[in-house]
Amino acid sequence: MQAGERIEALTRRWIAAGKNVYVAKEPPFDPDDGGVPPAMWDGEPDPSGWVRWRATEPRVAPGDLQRVEERIGAKLPPLVRAWLSTSSIGPLESERLRLPALWSDSPLRDLESLLDAWSPLERAGFVVIGEDGNDAGPLCIDLAARDEWGDARVVAFDHEALIALGPVACARREMVAPLAQARFSSFAALLDALDRS
Repeated sequence: MQAGERIEALTRRWIAAGKNVYVAKEPPFDPDDGGVPPAMWDGEPDPSGWVRWRATEPRVAPGDLQRVEERIGAKLPPLVRAWLSTSSIGPLESERLRLPALWSDSPLRDLESLLDAWSPLERAGFVVIGEDGNDAGPLCIDLAARDEWGDARVVAFDHEALIALGPVACARREMVAPLAQARFSSFAALLDALDRS
């Protein structure tokens, strides 16, 4: 199964299981505001403001991926690229982790917010892709630990430990690598765990 097909299959199962509920974006539907944009609503929001989201055409262009890769100074693993570019989808989350939404009106906004918040880690070879559910810190791919298919192991950091270390030390692999907590052997294994959740 190709990377994009794998992401599409996971998304279909996620929606079929009813895990596609999130808060609806409110008027004036500003892309900088959080929530499901109207183009992704699968029905009307309930009285509490929650709505089912549906996967729509991807809005992440190859140039957007190239910009992220230039920022981190490396190619993203193929499955990470597929996750970012196959469809516009809501967040994929379990008790253990959260991958940010790729909303159709601002697909990389949530991811770029995480990248900005933890930018020193990029210089140490760790790229934030989500949030860890155990310690509520960044969930990262480790670009220095790739397999033969280009996939990378997934680690988490305790945000309090990173804050105590400071941004200068967080940019140095020898300082931050000992704090990395192994979560998944690869992004593929992370997707498998989401599929089972």
